[in-house]
Amino acid sequence: MKLKKILRQLGLLLAFVGLGVGVGVTTGYAAQPGTSLIGAQGSYEQTPNFIDDDSKGFRASYPTLDSVTADGVVNGRITSATKHIYVSFSGNATIKTDYYSDSQFTKFYADVTTYDGSTVTTLNTGSPKMWSLSSGNTVAQAPSSYITIPVDFTNLGISPSLPIYIGFDYGAKSDLFNINIMDYYKSITLTANNNNTSALAGVTINKGNDIPSSSTMVEGTGDAGLTAMLTGGNIKAGDYKTTVQSDGTYKFDLGSTTLKSLGDPSTIKVTEYNQFGDSKSATANVVDTVPLDISPPSTNLTISPDDWADHIAGKSSADIAAWLADQANLHVTKQGYTTPLTQVGDGLAFSTADDLTTLTAGGTQTVNLNAADSNGDKSTTPAAISVTRGLGELQFGDLSELIFGAGATLAVPAQSTLFAPGTYHVNISDSRATGSPWYLSATASTMTDSSGHTLSGDVVYEDGSGNMTKLDAGNAVPVASGTRSGESTDAAKDWTQNGKAYTSNVPAGIYLDAKPNIYTGSTANAYAGTLTWYLNDAPGTSN
Repeated sequence: MKLKKILRQLGLLLAFVGLGVGVGVTTGYAAQPGTSLIGAQGSYEQTPNFIDDDSKGFRASYPTLDSVTADGVVNGRITSATKHIYVSFSGNATIKTDYYSDSQFTKFYADVTTYDGSTVTTLNTGSPKMWSLSSGNTVAQAPSSYITIPVDFTNLGISPSLPIYIGFDYGAKSDLFNINIMDYYKSITLTANNNNTSALAGVTINKGNDIPSSSTMVEGTGDAGLTAMLTGGNIKAGDYKTTVQSDGTYKFDLGSTTLKSLGDPSTIKVTEYNQFGDSKSATANVVDTVPLDISPPSTNLTISPDDWADHIAGKSSADIAAWLADQANLHVTKQGYTTPLTQVGDGLAFSTADDLTTLTAGGTQTVNLNAADSNGDKSTTPAAISVTRGLGELQFGDLSELIFGAGATLAVPAQSTLFAPGTYHVNISDSRATGSPWYLSATASTMTDSSGHTLSGDVVYEDGSGNMTKLDAGNAVPVASGTRSGESTDAAKDWTQNGKAYTSNVPAGIYLDAKPNIYTGSTANAYAGTLTWYLNDAPGTSN
């Protein structure tokens, strides 16, 4: 009997103990999910304080943050995969009435926020869980279990940007002084990792230059593999995202949309960021026009009379500017780029305010050329072209040898006979103004053979009217004249070049006047001499 009773009592005790253990499991706090963020080394700091320092005299004692955890945590840090922040507090918040005697809370709740220096913004994507208010709304009671705060960190590092504050928000009022406030308190701050951020390659936009508002493409450089995001104007975080390529470049293709149509921003920002929200960014001014660079910045041009007549005289300033730019081989690029603009693709056009119409032949004048494209982009510094109105040149072209008798063996004449040469030419190259005069003169040396015997005869010019002049008398004899009508003139083209012999009715040309007493020495004796031509732009001169 005793044994049975004892066993029964022991069974009751075991049942009581089992019940106690069961109550402990069911009535105790459920385990808080996620990975702890408190004390995460190098990335977080705990500095409890007001976010915006705007309490307006309301003071209170505050609860203690016991635990803060999150999902999507990597190496102790929140990431873009984090969807929930979990927090638990102990103790209550009690408002003090020593400053405003009727002070009271209007609301109190845990929150995750950011602060841009002017506005506190909640990151809670759900409805905040309000804490219970008691004692005339002077006490806010912390929930007895952890609080789940849903968040969207898809674009962590930009929206939201770090730092992120975890703490609580409360509203307070004093009807006596007609004051209502919202205050924001941070218990823990989530910051970027300075070492990680410093290691990121810097971001550039448009090679550090302004970008035109007409742009449909935004390009630059960043840290390979990171996500880059474009913001500014009406461009919201997430509208334009891309990945920085392995060569460190990125590109945002806006399609047919221009920056101007996206809210006409005065600046745009490109931010690169990793999964932890460590980020670097750059901004660029958005301008209606960007500078165009012209190279070379200065050069010299000498314009021939023909080109002056064809491209300068009577032409518009736009036509003159375009032609000068082409002749000077000017290249125009957008600031910071090397690919030249084109007339067809970019609407490139040149202009000048300088007038060349008063420039006289032989004179020099500087013409400043500016450039613009179809986007309204313009050069800030013109190209300076030193233009010389050239006089052109009068000079000899090809000259042929004169072979009297056209290479045939000439018989000793019975009387003074003129022997015509075979085919030859005396070409004059003339780039002067059309109608400019030219004058041709000639002299000849005495003709001798290889043994030094002198030919009995002379080289002469016959004008076709019976007037014959010796060319070997020592003076230059005028033989032809004309005016410039083309680039090349053969002064001998109308002279006799048939190699025949003449004793009367001699047409115009250069001849060998052979005498009957020519010393032949043999049947194949050859005589040679030098014929010198003189070309001038005025009669009576020789040079």
